[in-house]
Amino acid sequence: MVAKWPAICRIGCLVLVMAGGLAQADRSALAAEAAPAAVGQPAPLPVEATALGPLLLAAGVTPAQAAVELLPLDGGALRARLNADQPRSPASTMKLVTSIAALDLLGPEFRWSTRFAARAAPQAGRLAGPLYLKGGGDPQFRLEDLWASLRELRLAGVRSLDGALVVDRSLFRPLPHDDGAFDGEPLRSYNAGADAALLGWKARALHIAPAGERIALTLDPPDPAHRLVTRLRLVDRPCGDWKAGVALSADAATLTLSGDWPRSCGAQTWWINLGSHDDYLLAAIDSLWRELGGQFAHRPTLTEGEAPADAVTLVERESAALAETLVGMNKQSNNVMARQLFLMLGARRSGPGADETAASAAVADWLAARGFAFDGLVIENGAGLSRLDRIRAGDLAALLAWAWRMPFQAELVASLPIVGRDGTMRRRLADAAVPAHIKSGAIDGTRAVAGYVQALSGRRYALVGIVNGAEPARANAFNDALIRWVAENG
Repeated sequence: MVAKWPAICRIGCLVLVMAGGLAQADRSALAAEAAPAAVGQPAPLPVEATALGPLLLAAGVTPAQAAVELLPLDGGALRARLNADQPRSPASTMKLVTSIAALDLLGPEFRWSTRFAARAAPQAGRLAGPLYLKGGGDPQFRLEDLWASLRELRLAGVRSLDGALVVDRSLFRPLPHDDGAFDGEPLRSYNAGADAALLGWKARALHIAPAGERIALTLDPPDPAHRLVTRLRLVDRPCGDWKAGVALSADAATLTLSGDWPRSCGAQTWWINLGSHDDYLLAAIDSLWRELGGQFAHRPTLTEGEAPADAVTLVERESAALAETLVGMNKQSNNVMARQLFLMLGARRSGPGADETAASAAVADWLAARGFAFDGLVIENGAGLSRLDRIRAGDLAALLAWAWRMPFQAELVASLPIVGRDGTMRRRLADAAVPAHIKSGAIDGTRAVAGYVQALSGRRYALVGIVNGAEPARANAFNDALIRWVAENG
């Protein structure tokens, strides 16, 4: 495959990388070029970072491993800056770029639409021709939404679907995606790729339930292609982190669980990413339509095609507003939702058929229009689930400070985890009252925090802390101490 490299130098030679669109040699070269410098003998801290010295020392993080930018939002005197001009791997804090761009370009009230359509209206309870599902790119079209849409069909008198099921995903044409490419864990739900007709984040609920001396497994939605095999042993011990004692594997025909299952765990659910988008969608439509009393004239199959321009809309389901969608995306750091939103920015700019190339160009155009020059920025998929992503701490902090002054400030802040209270930050600094809304990021080699902190003085700050190359516990300790330091001294 020939690598595609759009060079957008009008905003500082911004390099934007498209997921799946790079040859392996280009991936290796970029990863090596953008990797943080090797850690050597610590140099004296610059004046603007001297206050960070005790925090770094206490956490066991070297100055070379950390990048920090602290900006006052309302006249506060506290400042801190360390390696803020070096592009760093930000992990999921990159979702802030996607979120702010979407709030500015689409608006907080933007909504997605998913349509069910046909060539003609049903007759005598039967839909003779194909049923088209036209995907609108909704990041959180859930199984409940599909059920409600099919129920509307039943309430309209449709009893039997006699034609094919056709999914129209022409809004997006994502670059090729391998669920296991990022970390070799294709069954993890966070590795699912984007799809214009995304359903339920392509996450299946694997229900694990002891029944006497046996353990029963069920999948929802079901997957006829995979036989469920359990090799779990029931043991007597505290439940704890039950996933740590269970190995999950799949091949083309079986899904297997092996290991130990503490009786004290009782029944549990494991959300997994199994099969293709088509497999998931077909299984869900098949099971839900039958549950609603609907029939198929033939064994249902799913094909891809575009709905005719004059297709009759039978059901149209509108999503929640973007502001509400961001709450689910950012508080739980949902990667597939971020991928969807990123592609939606591309579709807004370039029309149907948007891929990561179009999305990257949309972000570049937006940054340029707003007067930003993010030198060294690399944004692969909008989610931060990337080994290639790079951003400078100073640039991300400047973007947060700009967003604070925008009309959508409240919607952005409300989407971020509250430190010690909810989302991915619910267990961080839970022993102290730290009024902060912080997006966290974590991949191998990176621990990051970015967002807003209100100091005890009442002053507010935009804060970015990125640690690359440190042991995770040390990196988290530094970032937590950084948040606390701002709250107590700002």
